[in-house]
Amino acid sequence: VAFGGSFCKPCKEMKPFFEALSTRPEGKGAMFVSVNVDDVGEVSDLANVSILPTYQVWKAGEKAGEYVGRSEDELTALCIRHC
Repeated sequence: VAFGGSFCKPCKEMKPFFEALSTRPEGKGAMFVSVNVDDVGEVSDLANVSILPTYQVWKAGEKAGEYVGRSEDELTALCIRHC
């Protein structure tokens, strides 16, 4: 899950990479979802997101991993570890 907002420049910069990652082998078998905190802030509250951009991996209703920042390498590593 990618948490971002329309006011967040790093979120906008990472969005194309996040979308492309969903089609790469590292993302195989995972569902990629983006949450705009401007529209559904309560979702980010429930996920304990306080800094944008935040990327979380959830499995069976539990958070399995998280990355906060805008490094393509770190986001890829999160996906390799948990997707």
